[in-house]
Amino acid sequence: LRVGRTWVVTGGSRGIGRAVVDRALAGGDTVVVLAGSAARADWPAGFGDRVLPVPVDVADAGSVAAAFARIRARTDTVDVLVNSA
Repeated sequence: LRVGRTWVVTGGSRGIGRAVVDRALAGGDTVVVLAGSAARADWPAGFGDRVLPVPVDVADAGSVAAAFARIRARTDTVDVLVNSA
């Protein structure tokens, strides 16, 4: 039985995207954060593997392909996609 939803949030390291990430995590869901600064963001403690920051350069097709490969390796489904970049 799968508990919680899996979100993918682009631009999730700051601003509105970050607010969406924080809300999803607070609700018990898992979030993949796609952002140029995702790896450097200050993620709240206590969420462990429920948050996966994935740095991506949307101007680089190889970077985008690598980001989606990481998503596929992590989960077999995406329940919610938020494009906030």
